Amino acid sequence: MFKRKLTLVEKIILIGFVCFALFIIGFQVYMKRENKNFYLPDNFSGWVMIEYNVPNAAPLPLKNGEYEIRIPDSGKLKTSSELKDGWGRDLFFTQNGTQIPNSESKDNDVLTRFHLREYHYRSFLKEIPQMKENSDTIFYDGTTIHKISNAQYVYREGKKTVEVFYVSEKPQSTRFDRFQPPINPDTSLLYETALKKKLNSER
Repeated sequence: MFKRKLTLVEKIILIGFVCFALFIIGFQVYMKRENKNFYLPDNFSGWVMIEYNVPNAAPLPLKNGEYEIRIPDSGKLKTSSELKDGWGRDLFFTQNGTQIPNSESKDNDVLTRFHLREYHYRSFLKEIPQMKENSDTIFYDGTTIHKISNAQYVYREGKKTVEVFYVSEKPQSTRFDRFQPPINPDTSLLYETALKKKLNSER
């Protein structure tokens, strides 16, 4: 059977395609993080906040390459484990191991119990009043504060170390015009974009 030889242009295109495919595969492998299994208290509803990289806190149990994250009744958990970037499979369970579906479809809408899952920089603004003038402080996540005076300071955030999401009592629409979680009472602990703009305007 006759086989046609590839032209130089075709060889270049084929090599480029193979290199691109290998790059995509390598990038996916590099960005893979450990899977997370969240265990929520029975009948829990409200905000969940997990603070990572907290010194002297207990690490998250790692079983078969998957993190086991047991949320207390308060919804707040601190751990010395690192908040890793990348993609991974996350599942939610009750304390007895019953899986809670991430989402479901109903009447051409997507319903879920888990809303506004975000990753934030930890805010250390409450530490500023205790600092001396013309002093520098570096926190465990790399956040730095240089206090010039009581009214002036430079604030630079470190790594994202806070994970938050809202758990509703029953599945709610993912559309913001259908369901909006209540305000997070711990918002002051998060370094928000509006706050960043305010700080930048004061420099």
